[in-house]
Amino acid sequence: GQAGYGISSTLIQALREEGLSTEEAKQLIYPVDKDGLIVEGISADEYQQPFARVREILSDWKLQDAKRVTLLDTVANAHITVLIGVSGMGGAFDDEVLKQLAKNSERPVILALSNPTHKSECTPEQAFKATEGRCFIATGSPFPPVETQNGMRVISQCNNMYVFPGVGLGAMISMTPKITDQMFIRAAKAVASMVDSKAIAQGVLLPDIKDIRKVSENVAYAVAMEARDSVLGVRLYDGEMRTVIKNSMWEPRYLPYRYAGAE
Repeated sequence: GQAGYGISSTLIQALREEGLSTEEAKQLIYPVDKDGLIVEGISADEYQQPFARVREILSDWKLQDAKRVTLLDTVANAHITVLIGVSGMGGAFDDEVLKQLAKNSERPVILALSNPTHKSECTPEQAFKATEGRCFIATGSPFPPVETQNGMRVISQCNNMYVFPGVGLGAMISMTPKITDQMFIRAAKAVASMVDSKAIAQGVLLPDIKDIRKVSENVAYAVAMEARDSVLGVRLYDGEMRTVIKNSMWEPRYLPYRYAGAE
């Protein structure tokens, strides 16, 4: 769907920063919808077509059904190591798919982002069981911690509150006339930078929700700096930009009160 298109487009921009060409980046993405892998020649929406894979890649693939390339077929034949789910289809990452993913990578990444909970592509328990506790996972819905072979694991909830408030604040502070893909990339990197190596070793992918105000501040700063550096926003020195952002954040303070008639 369009969420997958947006994610894929941003991933391509990020991969280009790592030195890949647009075409090389596209070769790392395998778009799968309800009808299976999107390949040239099948009916697809206009926005999906730039990511359709050439049919020639299937020439040496082992398929369960020659008429349809399933998610399992794709994970097995393309040696997929990362799954990003925005399908809205609960259970789309079934046990077979997860076990195959675990064969492809020592630390597979599973982002089951659909919500509410019953629409999640898999549960953390299913992911940890299928991957013998080795996977990194984040979900779109809240899940409680899970006891795994490697100890208790806290489940990162990949919620838009990590990025959207900061993007809006950074855009307003910088007075940029538009939001660019590069702003989202810098926002994502700002969030990622707040997870230290110790947390990553424990499978944590996102900052603690208690630090959300600091996350929003860092995201706003990253967006405003990108706007400045790309000549779209106001030109302030780094320290000035940080100060303006901090001063622009509303701090909710609720005074204690007592009903006038209370003793």
